[in-house]
Amino acid sequence: MTIAVIFGSAWISACGDACEALAKEICRCGRTQNEQDACIQRINNDTSVGTPTDAQKAECERLLDACTCDKLGQGDLAACGLANQ
Repeated sequence: MTIAVIFGSAWISACGDACEALAKEICRCGRTQNEQDACIQRINNDTSVGTPTDAQKAECERLLDACTCDKLGQGDLAACGLANQ
C-alpha cells in the first residue's frame, strides 16, 4: 500500500500551513520520486483546503515532530495522523 493511497484529501481539507507541511512530509515517504511528486502535486491542487482550527494546528505541529518515514514503513500510521484513534 502506498502513502498516496492511505493519505486522503479529507486530512488535507482540514488543515493549513502546519498540516500542509505534514502532508508533504508524508508524501516524501513515497517509494519513488514520481510517487512523491504526484502526491505533493495533489496537495498543491487541492482546492478544498479550509482554515484550520487552533486544535488542528496544534495537532499538526505535534505530528510533524512524531511522523517519520521509518514509522510509516513499520505501519505506525497513528504517528502521522493517518489512523483513527
